[in-house]
Amino acid sequence: MQLSAPFDDAVIDSLIASRWCTIEGFLDPATTRSLAASCRGFADADGLQLAGVARESRHGPSRGDHTRWLGDTGLSTGEHAYLLRLNALRRFLSRGLMVRMADVEAHYALYEPGAGYSRHLDCPGDDFSRIVSTVFYLNENWLDADGGALRLYFDGEAPRDIMPVAGTLVLFLSRYIEHEVMTATVPRMSIASWMRHGSTPKLRN
Repeated sequence: MQLSAPFDDAVIDSLIASRWCTIEGFLDPATTRSLAASCRGFADADGLQLAGVARESRHGPSRGDHTRWLGDTGLSTGEHAYLLRLNALRRFLSRGLMVRMADVEAHYALYEPGAGYSRHLDCPGDDFSRIVSTVFYLNENWLDADGGALRLYFDGEAPRDIMPVAGTLVLFLSRYIEHEVMTATVPRMSIASWMRHGSTPKLRN
């Protein structure tokens, strides 16, 4: 769905009915490009760290991305703008889903060619502090042939692939949507974020 500020109630409806949705043009192109430049700059300066998995799910996830938490050494102008926008979305979703989400956490994720993240949930074990997961993509001029889709899994349905095109924000309920990052043939950049705390929203049948 194509949305502009303020956020549309269609986001709430999609999360309740389908447990996921996308927002195109979440940030303006100039800010998105500045975030991409920051991610590349951290990579060039060895400022990203190979990510680890705290606990394995039943699928035994493995991952190959390199990450850096936003705010580790202060915030750039682009990072500040991203977090302002994300927190506005958090407050909007908290009201619409009637669930208290007190804060967000976010990190850059860079996948080099051939790296991916196998099928997993964002709530390992019995840790349900993450309510809504989001992924914001930073890749300009991305082609389907480049690969690197985010694959969402649904019970009794075919998986859904979302290409990591710059400006797209993907949202899904952390507790319910298993997902996988498919390998790409070129570097793949994003910001992964989680809105945390509170009870899980009641879903429609």
